[in-house]
Amino acid sequence: MFAVNTPLAATEEDRELYRTMVATVTRTAPGLRAPVALFTLTSGALDPVILAAAHDAGIPLLQGAREALVAVSRLRAAAARRLASAPSPDATPVPGTSGRADPAGVTPRAAAALAELARHAGDTLTQGIAGEILAAAGLNVIRGRLAATPEDAAQIAGELGFPVVAKIESPDIPHKSDAGCVRLDLRSADEVRAAAAVIGDRAAALGARIDGVRIERQAPDGIAVLAGAIIDPQIGPAVVVGAGGIYTELLDDAAVLLAPATAAEVREALAGLRIGALLSGARGQPAADIGALAGAVAAISEFAWAARDEITALDVNPILVHVGGAGVTVVDALLVRRNLKGASS
Repeated sequence: MFAVNTPLAATEEDRELYRTMVATVTRTAPGLRAPVALFTLTSGALDPVILAAAHDAGIPLLQGAREALVAVSRLRAAAARRLASAPSPDATPVPGTSGRADPAGVTPRAAAALAELARHAGDTLTQGIAGEILAAAGLNVIRGRLAATPEDAAQIAGELGFPVVAKIESPDIPHKSDAGCVRLDLRSADEVRAAAAVIGDRAAALGARIDGVRIERQAPDGIAVLAGAIIDPQIGPAVVVGAGGIYTELLDDAAVLLAPATAAEVREALAGLRIGALLSGARGQPAADIGALAGAVAAISEFAWAARDEITALDVNPILVHVGGAGVTVVDALLVRRNLKGASS
């Protein structure tokens, strides 16, 4: 790690000194066996020349000594975990990983989710298909079916059993509640018909592609948690966990872990969040099933690692975390995949 000062407001002599240092690092880094990073104590605007040089060379530029050391510590821990879980040299490649033997191994549940992903075409997979993939990964996903008309919706609701939820199924409406395309606690066929008609009309007015109206059993009460995965171009696959539902943007309370993450790492991350206190049973409330949540997020992270060449993002929001021992329920999900050729529906 190299410490550099990168303030925009500095003398020309200072700027030239640190630009030369960074240029030297970016030139020599490819020939070094150890990974290289830069960090700065500058808290204000950074020198754009230095930023561009580091970015173009693929060298991280971290801001703050403490933050930089924490990042390195987590990177070392992730590398050690992957080394410890590496398969034997004669490990058989797992279908769905482009024929390569995965250096971190692919768990059976991640392999099952990969196989389910391969069955479907399209770049944006909405709740129905994304839910099937998550179910293959071992998560408990709310039961539901897609309705083409309000009458279909009422019939499905009767077969599932009341109360039910109605929500639009559209790749163009990722935030259904914000668009007014969700209706909860529907307790009769008439309520379902009316809700399906209103939701369909609202989505059509937005000019969205509509796959139908999804009717689901209403999930038991629980604490809404966000989980998901991103494939970052610099750090690779990572998993996100934090406050979910309507509180995702409001609280901005989330942690990011490198994938694949263990359940123990997820629990540790949750303990550092505000939502962690609520899950643990704040103000006399019963504790939620943190163990089931940690296991679910770990499963998502395993899938993200295994599917890192297949997907770009996975949003699971919310996962409802029920009281201790009652598990979790995936209520909504959206998966964005890379443009792939030859996928069959």
